[in-house]
Amino acid sequence: MRAPPPGFTRLEVLLAVVVITVGLLGVAATLGPPAALAGEGRIRGRIALVFGSRIDQLRAGLLAGGPGCAAPPGGALAHPDGVMEQWTARARDGVIEVEIAAGVPGSRRGIADTVRTGIPCP
Repeated sequence: MRAPPPGFTRLEVLLAVVVITVGLLGVAATLGPPAALAGEGRIRGRIALVFGSRIDQLRAGLLAGGPGCAAPPGGALAHPDGVMEQWTARARDGVIEVEIAAGVPGSRRGIADTVRTGIPCP
């Protein structure tokens, strides 16, 4: 009687392919949440830049206006990258109270944030 030729049977190859496929699908499933968090972090970083820029613009406008404590007008602006911002300002006790709200309306998680700060009158 002859010995069978060395190698793998079809069943062994099929089982190995199934095991490898299940493992790769498991690895692929773990990559989704970190990618979503990275995208959200990019949006939140952009919103933080919008906040800083608006506060700097309001402060520069107050300093350019000279003495006095008149609140600048509020407004809204849509940025090209999809970030929407709205701001209001009011004078109170020698300080301009500023509230800025910004967010990305079309995002799945509704990413938005608000900042309230005070700018001392010059």
